Amino acid sequence: MDSLPEEIRSHILSLMPTKFAVQTSILSKSWRYTWTLVTNLDFDFVDGDGDDYALDLVDYTFVNRVFNSHKASKLNIFRLHFGLNQNPNVSHWVDKAVKLNVCVLDMCVPRDHLPLSIFTCTTLTMLRLHHVENIWECPSRVTLPCLKTLDIIVYRNPFLNAFKLIPGCPVLETLSLQVDYVCNLQQQQPPYIFSIPTLKRFKLTINDDMPVFHKVVLRLPILEHLCVGGSLSSLYVMEDLPPLFEADISSLSSSSPRLWLQLLKGITGAKSLTTQDVSFRSCVLDVMINK
Repeated sequence: MDSLPEEIRSHILSLMPTKFAVQTSILSKSWRYTWTLVTNLDFDFVDGDGDDYALDLVDYTFVNRVFNSHKASKLNIFRLHFGLNQNPNVSHWVDKAVKLNVCVLDMCVPRDHLPLSIFTCTTLTMLRLHHVENIWECPSRVTLPCLKTLDIIVYRNPFLNAFKLIPGCPVLETLSLQVDYVCNLQQQQPPYIFSIPTLKRFKLTINDDMPVFHKVVLRLPILEHLCVGGSLSSLYVMEDLPPLFEADISSLSSSSPRLWLQLLKGITGAKSLTTQDVSFRSCVLDVMINK
């Protein structure tokens, strides 16, 4: 391995979690600084059982040390997963990744503010934001010209963040939006129109029994796969969908026949329909029989 060119060794180290890449510095003198040239930084502070835990001072120091020693001119992937507490350094770390022209940003962190630079990153192709609750808010200007995959979870009113973010992604191909908690909605929310001409895969999960949207309108002319999950609490209107696409409603629940029927009528043109574990199977059968 010592005979390999340094760029090959750094590429190999980029394929493993950063904590293991750093540990290779003790192998020999030739490996001492190889880890500083990795193009992927992967920090996962979740235990083996999948439980999050709070970062301690050692963890903070480690991430800071990595960024301070990192010498690569470009970053392909920045992944940061931890839970239970917030850390003011997260915004600083993300800002550094953006300045290194990061392509994939995978964040699973609690209650941390996101730097404005993330919303105008011209190199991002994939963005995943989980467990940041409603602390992050989109600025008035969002420009993500290369973003093709967006995976986000929101915990309060999605109109404050997610629905401002989506229009700034002109080449978006894959969208996963999960709404886990809606706070203090005193009045009916306005309808939201998903009008994304480039979108091929769309997953919408609403884990809340109260109506999040009065109406969800889908204008997705080249859609290939649609997945709707959680609680069916909105009226779905399919205005522009291709005749042949795959639909998955296997994890969807609702006690409203009206909402079920409206959704199912809109996807009767699907070439395949997955309905496992739905709570209103009779509606599925009636609509498919009368197709």
